[in-house]
Amino acid sequence: MRILFIPFLFLFFSCTSIQRPLDTVTVPIEIPPESPNQNGYWITHPDNGDLIIMGVANRQRKREDEIQLALDDAARKVAFFYEVKGIKVVITTNGSGFLNYSMDTDHAFWYDTEYEKYIDGLKYDTSCDAFSIDGALLLRVRYKASIPLPVLHTFVMNDGMPEWIKKPPKEIGEYIAGIGYARPHSKFRDTITRAYESAVISIIEHITTKNVNTIGTVPSGITTSTDMQISEGTLTNFFVLEMWQDPNTKGVWVLAVAKSR
Repeated sequence: MRILFIPFLFLFFSCTSIQRPLDTVTVPIEIPPESPNQNGYWITHPDNGDLIIMGVANRQRKREDEIQLALDDAARKVAFFYEVKGIKVVITTNGSGFLNYSMDTDHAFWYDTEYEKYIDGLKYDTSCDAFSIDGALLLRVRYKASIPLPVLHTFVMNDGMPEWIKKPPKEIGEYIAGIGYARPHSKFRDTITRAYESAVISIIEHITTKNVNTIGTVPSGITTSTDMQISEGTLTNFFVLEMWQDPNTKGVWVLAVAKSR
């Protein structure tokens, strides 16, 4: 195990493949009338207990290299599904002097870094499961994970964006829900990575957050008050249901669920 500052995903229309078409979803949803590539809304609800994951790779010289990197990214997300521990620390310091204020935030994750073992279990067809967007390759894959509980969630748009952005759910069925967000980065994969990471932290914040306050005096005689907010927890069955890219800001929003260990 190691500490990483880590990493969303979609339902595209079906295609002929040796795998069962992925447009047959086991939850009630309405597919937007526009192409998902056009409206920036991607849905990856589980399908018959299987994970539907979008692996992401930045642009490479060779297509096969992009595919391999996307598979590697998808395998990492499978590792997150099985278990991921995260921690977020926010430290706020207030002093009695003028402008003596600061805020620092940091976070980290622990998970199984030997995730390459999951690659052989990823199923896809490059003729219909590979898509290019914003200088990145998106590879939709299926992983047989035997998700223990159904996820009942209905696609709803509100004022041009998913309703869950304006009304974040705390639970979906028997899962804890969380919303992740990332501002646009120079590479699309980095944007997705940050949004994915943000969703993990969002769920952990629902589980447990504690506050620690200390008061002290520095050598200069200024009295300081330090507040430390710590959120930490271990998730299992973490996966992303939906992801939306704001057409104006290009920021990415993610709706994810998980169980707490």
